[in-house]
Amino acid sequence: MKNELEQLRQKINKIDKEIILKINKRLDFVKKIGEFKKKNIFPIKDAKREEELNNLYKKWSKELNLNEKIIIKIFNLIIAESKRIQK
Repeated sequence: MKNELEQLRQKINKIDKEIILKINKRLDFVKKIGEFKKKNIFPIKDAKREEELNNLYKKWSKELNLNEKIIIKIFNLIIAESKRIQK
């Protein structure tokens, strides 16, 4: 029984690592976007883009029957870090 629990936890650990790797990959693109914005004198904050993203996150949350508020909170943290990196 404990062995089964450990196996399930190991699967969660693997998924968590994959999530972190995907966030890292996303932040690589964020850096490139930041460079583009600096070069082309674009503002870091793009309210329209953030609204588009929030709408996508809400849509995807509903499709997967996930707690929309939690998903939005998670992505708000990621977006805040993205803006910090782009400065």
